[in-house]
Amino acid sequence: MTRSTSAMWQRRPDHGDAFTAVAGVGDGWAAGAGAGGAPLALERVPVCADLGPGARVACAGPGADAMIRSLLVQLAVTTGPADWQLLVVGDRPDRWSWLTGLPHLVCTDDAAVVHDDVVLGDRLGTGRPGDHRHLLVLTDATGSLAVRTSALRRLLHARPDAALLVAAPAAGDVPAACTQVWITTSDGRVKVDGTPPSPNDRPIGPGTFGPWHLHGLGPAGARLAVGALAPWSDPEAPDDHERRLADAVDLDRLWRERGVRLEPAGVLAHWRRGRDANGAIADAAPIGSAADGTVDLDLVRDGPHGLIAGTTGSGKSELLRTIVLSSAIAQPPDRLAFVLVDFKGGATFDDLARLPHVVGVVTDLEPRLAERVLRSLRAEVTAREHLLRSHGCADLDTARRRLDVPVVARLVIVVDEFAALALEHPELLHGLVDIARRGRSLGIHLLLATQRPGGVVSDEIRTNTDLRIALRLHEPSEAIDVVGDAAPASIRRSSAGRAVVRLGPGELVTFQTARAVDTARTIDQIVAAAREGGLARPSRPWCDPLPDELLPGDPRLADGALGLVDRPDQQRQHPFDWRPADGHLLVAGAVGSGVTTALAGLAVRRLASDAELVVIDAIGGSRWDEVAVHPRCAVVARLHDVELVDRALRRAATPPPAGGRLVVIDGIGVLRRELDGVHRADAHDRLDALLVTTPPGVTLLLGSDAVDGLAPAIVGRCARRLVAHLHDPTAAALLGLRVGDVPPAVPGRVVDTVDATVVQLAPWPAAELARAASPDAVPVDRVRVLPPSIDVAQVADGAARRDDEQWWTAVGLAHHDLSTACVTIARGEHAVVVGPPRSGRTNALAVLRRGWTIARPDAAQVVVSPRRVPASELAAVARDALAEVRAEIERGREVLLVVDDAERLPDDTGELAALAASPPDGLVIVAACRPEALRAAHGSWVTAMRRHRRGVVFAGCDELDVESLGVRLPRRPPLAARPGLAWLIGDGEAQLAQLATIGP
Repeated sequence: MTRSTSAMWQRRPDHGDAFTAVAGVGDGWAAGAGAGGAPLALERVPVCADLGPGARVACAGPGADAMIRSLLVQLAVTTGPADWQLLVVGDRPDRWSWLTGLPHLVCTDDAAVVHDDVVLGDRLGTGRPGDHRHLLVLTDATGSLAVRTSALRRLLHARPDAALLVAAPAAGDVPAACTQVWITTSDGRVKVDGTPPSPNDRPIGPGTFGPWHLHGLGPAGARLAVGALAPWSDPEAPDDHERRLADAVDLDRLWRERGVRLEPAGVLAHWRRGRDANGAIADAAPIGSAADGTVDLDLVRDGPHGLIAGTTGSGKSELLRTIVLSSAIAQPPDRLAFVLVDFKGGATFDDLARLPHVVGVVTDLEPRLAERVLRSLRAEVTAREHLLRSHGCADLDTARRRLDVPVVARLVIVVDEFAALALEHPELLHGLVDIARRGRSLGIHLLLATQRPGGVVSDEIRTNTDLRIALRLHEPSEAIDVVGDAAPASIRRSSAGRAVVRLGPGELVTFQTARAVDTARTIDQIVAAAREGGLARPSRPWCDPLPDELLPGDPRLADGALGLVDRPDQQRQHPFDWRPADGHLLVAGAVGSGVTTALAGLAVRRLASDAELVVIDAIGGSRWDEVAVHPRCAVVARLHDVELVDRALRRAATPPPAGGRLVVIDGIGVLRRELDGVHRADAHDRLDALLVTTPPGVTLLLGSDAVDGLAPAIVGRCARRLVAHLHDPTAAALLGLRVGDVPPAVPGRVVDTVDATVVQLAPWPAAELARAASPDAVPVDRVRVLPPSIDVAQVADGAARRDDEQWWTAVGLAHHDLSTACVTIARGEHAVVVGPPRSGRTNALAVLRRGWTIARPDAAQVVVSPRRVPASELAAVARDALAEVRAEIERGREVLLVVDDAERLPDDTGELAALAASPPDGLVIVAACRPEALRAAHGSWVTAMRRHRRGVVFAGCDELDVESLGVRLPRRPPLAARPGLAWLIGDGEAQLAQLATIGP
């Protein structure tokens, strides 16, 4: 056949001679046609080969190719592609190249022959659902038929109704699967082994029929016939339009065909034409070619939202790039904007980020960032609603037709691999779809793409996506889910870019997607066009994420701002502020999250010039060393400094100065645990009192790196809380925060629990500290501690006096207020100095003697120190001392008898005990002894001194040691015992003091 005739493709599958072709000519028999019903011999009648369903036919011998060419051309002419397909599987592709262009041919790539087992398996593993055309398989790969697991064997097993036509070199090479073998000879004859061509054929041997004259066709004639058939298409063929699709489509060519040159001037001119026509020209963007023309995408007409699906290697990512790129050519950036979201973190949109239309690219599935984008997009919806409502417009199209409404670009949100989002963060996907639903009339479009639509295309997505595009998919069910038809599941692997678009119910178009030859160059031209046209990038629907660090001098931190607040719900960022007048503040976070730096920065920046700063550092942060030099810093008390912590708590609870007081406790949980012991219960009580009943004018600034140590009452006292990163996010609930709101481990990154906003705190205020330390600064009265050593010169000279009833003398500094501490002895009283060895007894006696000398310069002093006196001489020392005392009294002088190590001095006569119990007028005895001597029931004259209940008891003595003096010492002394630290006892009271030291 070299031209079409009306007889072409008239034979249909239900005709009796369907799929039969003349194989030869020879003598035959006509059953019942002779006399009496006998067979009638016929000469030169056609002998036909049946290649219908289930046929297993082989052609062997030197004329096999000629016979096969004849059979196939006959079938191709008589029966159209709507009824049968030819699949060629061969080891020698050139042998069957003459079939190229045959409408019935199942092609792979640009070849007529499948010669790769993998490709064959991919192509035929899933047939086209609903395609019931007869399949004829031609093969010369006899070896594949011998392998049980070969793709060809699997195909025939899956399609038992398919016909098999084998080209074999000789009869001995024919596979066993063939039930009919046509054996050709070199003289142009043919015979059949096996099943006869006709029931009336009579065998010429066991199972052999014929011979007949071979009906063959040469290569030139076969090519001529195929060439004549190639231009024709069968309108009833399910995939005839696919056969006529190009394997590749150039996006540049599609635009050139529209008269648009992809250079700056050409693109800009096209944008201006579209603007003049109110968008009617520019809205549509070509994205590929179908059999009958170009396929355009217009989200306004075809959408407003779309769904794209395609498995790996199908060309899905390239299609997304084409859509964005072609749309950018179609419309200027002031009319169209893109947000590109790739939740698989790939490089799909890398190049496209340079387009002036692209206002945001998201490539991270981190929930916090994804939710931030979602919140910003919701804010964009709200902003557009308010804009249109304020101008009385129902939708964006109405607004665009009015000149008094500000231009708002259409916003297309492209999400690649939304299946990952659906599986890992379904609430975010739901939020995007909700935005799409609300944004239908607002110019907001959603384009979702995925490799795996199975199970993730929800009813919500189906309802809101009218535009559907499916590239190659693995399962028919997936294809039906997307476009309502199983056709995409039969697209071969090698046909990247082949797609089916559903524009509406039942409206399907198969097309080849376009791609830019040089994407980078095309983007350059679009960028240049926008620059030449003075078209700026559209406003972004969100701000950049907060920086990991705010640098000094950042303009966003003007007016001394404490940080930067991120408000995606309002599409803005603004300075963060807090002032003591706002109330107590808690900063909580894990170790290393920047809690200490945050506290110090807030304290320094918000400390008024007339305010006072009190810091208790239970963490040990070095930042407080820098703060300690601030002139308005009263104290930085470290956890190990028991006394200073106690004094800091005392100061914190006192009435503040006019400017108020800022009390910073860094490590509130640690401090409470440390004070929760018997020995520091008083300080613990003071801390709790400060937290519960904070004095007016005092503001608490608390920090904690151990949330589990925070009592709910403490958290409740701080209406404002800043939460940094937490090692255990579940602890966020105690702070009034959702687990998902806990910020990442970025120093200075916190969340304000008032409204769950994210804040990046300002850098360390070195400049503020430098200014605060200026010479003009007025320093605050600093908190001091009781020094461990006091020179007697620090006790005011003359700080001793007498009257007729008593004398008193300054001996050191009092612990409670660091005032001068004094010892008072009334007329007729004595005093004891009690303490263990090396506690300072001898020094205390020297200080008392000094005071006696100052107060009574004309009085006498008798000093007895028996420490180094041999025991045999102690009695004599006692007698001499008593004699001296009596002598001085007889002279009328007042006498101070000072006895060191009094327990060693014997009282054989009992005179010392008598003087101690009932002293004569003018005699004062001061005796120093060990604690056990004072509490002894008998055996020492010192016990008689107890009745006066006056003296100095050094720290470290047991409370039983001084019980006889009529006082009870605190069970939890505020300071640990040390040399010179003593209780001054008199008049039933005990006062802790550090005694002055008299040098050697």
